[in-house]
Amino acid sequence: MRMRKTLIRVVLGALALAAVGGVIGVLFGRGDLGGKVVGTAILAGVAAGLCLPLAKMTANDTTRWAGLFGIAAVIIEFLLILTLIWEMWDIFSHVYDLEEPVAITAGCWAISAMAVVICLWLMRLPAGRVAGLVGLAWTAVGTVIWLVPAWRDFGSYSVENQWWETAGAMLGFGLLLLLNMAGIGEPPTTGRRYAWRWVGVAATLLGLAVALVIIWGDMLDDETWVYPATVAAFLAHANLLLHIPARGGMWWVRLGSSLAMLLTMVLVATLVYFEGRIVDDDMVGRMTGAAAVLAACGTLAVLIHHQMNRSMKKQADSAAALGTDFGKVPMTCPHCQTTLHVPAGDSRCGHCGLHIHIQLREPRCPECDYLLYMFKGSACPECGATLEVSPPAAGPVAS
Repeated sequence: MRMRKTLIRVVLGALALAAVGGVIGVLFGRGDLGGKVVGTAILAGVAAGLCLPLAKMTANDTTRWAGLFGIAAVIIEFLLILTLIWEMWDIFSHVYDLEEPVAITAGCWAISAMAVVICLWLMRLPAGRVAGLVGLAWTAVGTVIWLVPAWRDFGSYSVENQWWETAGAMLGFGLLLLLNMAGIGEPPTTGRRYAWRWVGVAATLLGLAVALVIIWGDMLDDETWVYPATVAAFLAHANLLLHIPARGGMWWVRLGSSLAMLLTMVLVATLVYFEGRIVDDDMVGRMTGAAAVLAACGTLAVLIHHQMNRSMKKQADSAAALGTDFGKVPMTCPHCQTTLHVPAGDSRCGHCGLHIHIQLREPRCPECDYLLYMFKGSACPECGATLEVSPPAAGPVAS
């Protein structure tokens, strides 16, 4: 809690410093000093803001290592960008121009660190342990490939471009590999699902191999890599949806999303294969975009519906556990005045039959869900949100 409160104060302080520095820089500044101060303040605010959810992740056993690494990555990124804002690398300008390599490194580190956080989180899940390990290794290789042309002068733009294109291929196919490997390592529900994953993995690796041959063979007009990539993308999407339970109407939404994704990939492959030979390629392109929109919206609907159901189930389980922990609530029947001990939930008076419903809820902040047992204040101690204070229940009346 202290860490989060400190980070919130840093964010607010950085925004205030950015505002004050901006005003002073505009009114009285000379040169770009004011801009550097404002840039530093905004950078500090963004870094602290990113650390807020990461700090929350450290409180959970499943996400602790991902959160700790994320905080360390944000600090490193902050320092790299800070050196660029204040032009600290100019002192080496007479030897080597470091500003551009450092800027590329900062961009590379941001993307790679995000991938590592995701992989560390996946490694703590039964369905993502293998995918997380492979993702870490893949990220390490891709990062090295990205940084090689940034720090080494090949003396040829074409060679440097090949390295950049290789890094891009590693990034795109790495995402497909991660999605296709989700679930490998846990007992499969059916053999068919397990086979789909390996077909997707094989299609991903084949697409990457073809892309590398095209890149390093200077076959720029060859788009053969698209065909295995479309297969890998469809199977990755199907593998993702198979991990999301869907019942009733959402089962049909999930099926429709898969079919829309299949249609999208078929149309993409068709556009590539018949490039320049289709009478109305504009219409095919529009159909491809429409199918992609349907697939994306359907997938988001399934994800959101699943997340909402999880939240509702968590609240129901919490309420049930709360009722069990507190046992029975002593009360007097308002109809017949019989003394009762009523459990949480639905029950009835054993004397007169009056139906009684008892609901117990933990006191939590509506903004951050912070537990507020025994707290008497009007503002959440975690996030500072204003609390709606309910009137306390009346105590026993003295006879």
